[in-house]
Amino acid sequence: MNVDERLNYAKKIITNYFYLDKAFSKLYPFTTENLNGYMSKYDFNDKSVLTVGSSCDQIFNAHMMNAKKIVCFDTNPLSKDYFHLKKAAFKALEYDEFINFFCYFNKSYFEHNIHVFDRTTFKRISSFLEDESYYFWTTLFNNYDGFKIRKKLFVNDEEHIKVISKINSFMSEEGYYKMKELVDSLNPSFIVSDLRNVHNILDEKFDYIMLSNIACFIQSMYKYPLSDFRDNIIKLSDFLNKDGILFLAYLYDMRENTVIKYNWDLIYHLDIVFEFFKNYNFSKEYFIGIKGLIHDDKKFTDMILTLKK
Repeated sequence: MNVDERLNYAKKIITNYFYLDKAFSKLYPFTTENLNGYMSKYDFNDKSVLTVGSSCDQIFNAHMMNAKKIVCFDTNPLSKDYFHLKKAAFKALEYDEFINFFCYFNKSYFEHNIHVFDRTTFKRISSFLEDESYYFWTTLFNNYDGFKIRKKLFVNDEEHIKVISKINSFMSEEGYYKMKELVDSLNPSFIVSDLRNVHNILDEKFDYIMLSNIACFIQSMYKYPLSDFRDNIIKLSDFLNKDGILFLAYLYDMRENTVIKYNWDLIYHLDIVFEFFKNYNFSKEYFIGIKGLIHDDKKFTDMILTLKK
């Protein structure tokens, strides 16, 4: 999809509340996972990473941890443009300005930030935008109010800045200025594809493959959800280097004693999932979850499911 096609797609979403191409999804302003909670347990130094896009926070976190190469895949063709907007903002803005521009909840969960995607701030960012992304974002900001762009192109699933600063290593004040120094050297590659087809496009291997919470949607993605998902994961694992790790599912609010309800997403039914992956090096790991960070209580944990090469 070229830049004019991406613009037309974005304009349809902004002007038509009910429009959204089923092949794509809206962008996430920030991750909704505790990336720092599990990524910090692994050595990303000089490693190659394949990750999902959308918020692009996985990209920035991996770069903060000195990953040598990052490739991003996503069904949403706007992910690359959003990455370049964030990258340019790191160059142009101070920490508080960055928060004021991107964060919808920078005061409380009950009061939204009226300065989000502020046009004046965007003008400062735009001078650092690259090529097509400059054309993409300046065209949108010339045609629409910034607040409207933010509301329509992005999902409304966003945590408060106090949580965002904990789940992203680059969103603390100290981490922000470290990223500001490193961001010039961050140049990931982008692939427009969904999980079911990305293995047909790849031509290299990785030390880490990160799939976020895509597994929560397997019931709508596959005819035979668990068996098709497993087969998809095994094909993708062929693109892991020796001892590489595939983070195949992020599960929210999961503890050792969690009682799974019948109507939860299929991936949460771990007894069934583990049976499907019983012949593979499949495991789970707990860490402080989003709810735990909100309530400052370590007993609230999230879980990551992994497959090791």
